[in-house]
Amino acid sequence: MRLMRYGARDGAKTPVVLDAAGQARDVSSLVADFTPETIETLRQTLDGVDLEGLPLFEAQGQRIAAPVGCRCRPSRSFLTKPAAAIAGQMIHYFTARG
Repeated sequence: MRLMRYGARDGAKTPVVLDAAGQARDVSSLVADFTPETIETLRQTLDGVDLEGLPLFEAQGQRIAAPVGCRCRPSRSFLTKPAAAIAGQMIHYFTARG
């Protein structure tokens, strides 16, 4: 399952799941946001849900928000790619907490 979040740096975020065709689907009707609390039960929440039946999310021109629990920034080369070019990629960020 590929999860993404879109939204302004200081504003609300929209949780999105990529379906089998790589289309971004808005899952905000099922989960308010991807947080440490909701991630643990997300699989149960989405089991049996027909992702193609959920509304498409228009990612064009939208900012890809930071992943859950990460205080890092993507590389400059990543930031210059249009959202459509990276929509089908699984993106992971890892940070060390000291």
